[in-house]
Amino acid sequence: MEDLTSRQERVLEVLDEQIDLLDKKLKKVQPLIDELSKLRKTRATLLNERGPTGGVRGNTLTMESVIHAFNKLGGEATAPQIADIVGSTDTTVRSHLNRHKGSRYEQTDERGVWRLIGNEEEEE
Repeated sequence: MEDLTSRQERVLEVLDEQIDLLDKKLKKVQPLIDELSKLRKTRATLLNERGPTGGVRGNTLTMESVIHAFNKLGGEATAPQIADIVGSTDTTVRSHLNRHKGSRYEQTDERGVWRLIGNEEEEE
């Protein structure tokens, strides 16, 4: 590790203080965060939503959440746009879209724009 200047050391001290303050505040709500995580895992187990390794994930990407994102974005969207709405990664969304390609989603062009298949009938 390189030697730090006195200015860098002062900045690190302030950052460490702020991190400690936030840690103390978050400890108060940690039980709620843990409970939320358990509820999400229970929901995922109930709906048989599994991760790539077979384990239940805390923040599972569901078809319902992707469809909601499509509707919110006007029916067409890219993986990064969907990821922003559902709170997931671009890679996870892309994987989901490709897994259901041709049956639920279709890619409309080479720029990575996707749309729901049969969305027109559902809206009527």
